Amino acid sequence: MAILGGVALPSFVSWRTNMYYKQAAGDVVNALKTARSKAISRNQEHGVIFTTADRSYQFKRYSTNQWVNFGSKAYLSNQVTLNLNSAAASAVAPEPNIRFGINGASSVYANYSVRIKDTTSSKYVIAVEPSGRITSRRVP
Repeated sequence: MAILGGVALPSFVSWRTNMYYKQAAGDVVNALKTARSKAISRNQEHGVIFTTADRSYQFKRYSTNQWVNFGSKAYLSNQVTLNLNSAAASAVAPEPNIRFGINGASSVYANYSVRIKDTTSSKYVIAVEPSGRITSRRVP
């Protein structure tokens, strides 16, 4: 029984750690898809601000010439970090890191990506194209 446990334990620990990364990637994708669908359905620009300090994201909508909060959520466990790749990326931004217009297209001029990573390497990359298409892929 001890030998069987010794063989199975490393696989279980690796599986559990990978699930943290997968869940974090899913949270980021869901936040982006929610903002995009709200922009289309409400005919109003929407966006998401990812904050690395408190490991959360805020939903924003553009109303009366300013960005207004309409919800926030924590998104990552302590085992996962977030890396924002964009000219608009910052630790705390007054405007959303990524914005979607009323047609669902991204307001960012270049491709935008969010990387889910541990201390050494990326595990997942979530990309947003100017067309508004959101993709997620696991990095081997």
